[in-house]
Amino acid sequence: MLAAGPAAAAGVAVDPSYVRITEVKLNGTVRLEKPAGYLLKILNREASPVVYTVSVVSCKEQNIKPNGGYEEFPDLKWFVFRSTEITVQAQGAGYLPYLELKAPKGKYINKRWQALVKVARKENGSISAEAVMPLWVETVTEKKPKKRSGEKKHGN
Repeated sequence: MLAAGPAAAAGVAVDPSYVRITEVKLNGTVRLEKPAGYLLKILNREASPVVYTVSVVSCKEQNIKPNGGYEEFPDLKWFVFRSTEITVQAQGAGYLPYLELKAPKGKYINKRWQALVKVARKENGSISAEAVMPLWVETVTEKKPKKRSGEKKHGN
């Protein structure tokens, strides 16, 4: 797992500037989280509370090509949010602790996908500013490789 420094757009500051989750085993519902205890931190530099919405959108929707070696995420409906709105107090921070990913088993192993996390500032019922950052998910197989015939056991 990797994370970079803060991303900032006019009126929206988010840390980290991208999220990369590796070694994801698709076996039903998977929590995408980081050791820090949160996936994203949203900073409010205003003198009053602000409501932000968080969503996952496709690269195509934002007219962005996935980074080299990554494919467009196959189905964004696989992402599940506890809540899509986060209220951040004045001069404070709000946190998106994790995302849940509900994907079919087996079919999607050893893949590298990209989607985008969009954090938007809501004012008077409409979006006034947003920050968009890459979300990279790398899946692995759950099964251990089969021993090939004739292969000798190493060690004692």
